[in-house]
Amino acid sequence: MNKICFICHTPHHINLAMVLVEQTAQNADIILYEDFKIEKDTKKRLNIFFENVFILPGKVNEKNQSLFLLLLKIIKDSRIVRAFSSSLISYKQVYVFNDYYIKNQFLCNYAKQKGATIIGVEDGSAAYCNINISRNKQMKLRTFVDKILYWKSGYIYEDISCFGTFSLISYFYALLPTYIRKELNKAKITQIDTNKYIEILKSNYSFESYKIKDSIVVFLDHSSSIEDKTFYEKMIIDLQTRYNNVFLKYHPREDVRFINHQLVRELNQNHAGEQIIFNSKNSIFIGNLSTVFLTGILINQNDNEFISISDMVKSGLQDEYLKLVLQSNSVKFPIDSDSLFSIVDSKAREWYISE
Repeated sequence: MNKICFICHTPHHINLAMVLVEQTAQNADIILYEDFKIEKDTKKRLNIFFENVFILPGKVNEKNQSLFLLLLKIIKDSRIVRAFSSSLISYKQVYVFNDYYIKNQFLCNYAKQKGATIIGVEDGSAAYCNINISRNKQMKLRTFVDKILYWKSGYIYEDISCFGTFSLISYFYALLPTYIRKELNKAKITQIDTNKYIEILKSNYSFESYKIKDSIVVFLDHSSSIEDKTFYEKMIIDLQTRYNNVFLKYHPREDVRFINHQLVRELNQNHAGEQIIFNSKNSIFIGNLSTVFLTGILINQNDNEFISISDMVKSGLQDEYLKLVLQSNSVKFPIDSDSLFSIVDSKAREWYISE
């Protein structure tokens, strides 16, 4: 009853869970869904921080499955989660990042019945914007089927529109509580220790192979949220034409290579964005309204520049409140290609421009 447990889906979740283990000084387990490729180095780090690591089936490699195979997988995954729940011990606290998933609500409800306090943790940028949860066709199918399967197990799904508003959550952890969205202000907010966050990044990533310097890194949204992929293709070709050392970072759950420019080098998509920023110096990071900008604000110690292209690209990730948060923390927002390259030129002129 003295142990705590984390329910995670992404590399960012893992980093925050490790921080909270240190911050709370508690023995902990972790439940990790395989929504991205979990590498050997990640598993080694998990075993340092957590007494037990439970890996459950997730969404990795689901993109090209037929409707029938996807349906079978949803049913199988649900059966595994429901069977797994009965093996859980009694926890003092359970920390959940994505509380809108039925499977996570089910596990939290089970833990609550055994005496656990349920605690929400930020999912990233979703805690600092006004965008409500949206579901693509695949997610709608999963939700519909899961509602039936978990209802048969005695759990009725609580449909929420904002991460962190699940009714069983007692309080909430965030890196930047000053900027938390209004729906979460109703809860008790505790700040994640930013000094410990940086320490965790140092211990996890100081040995990583890439030490990016005087470079441009483009962080891509997941393809499901990008309306105009040709915009990204053109922008990256233009960057590669004008500058040296242009890198590309796909979303951790991406399984479609929609940028067909062979000259651009890819960074490991399974690594967290902060992992890349932490080991970078005097570089430029370009993305939409990405979680990486929020974490970058905290760990930017090496004269890096952050540029959001949200005013230039068609996307389902537009949000004025998050834009204000990022602008107040020195993230730049060009309105067109000319202003984008003007910003890049001012930073890169001394070390980048191709002759």
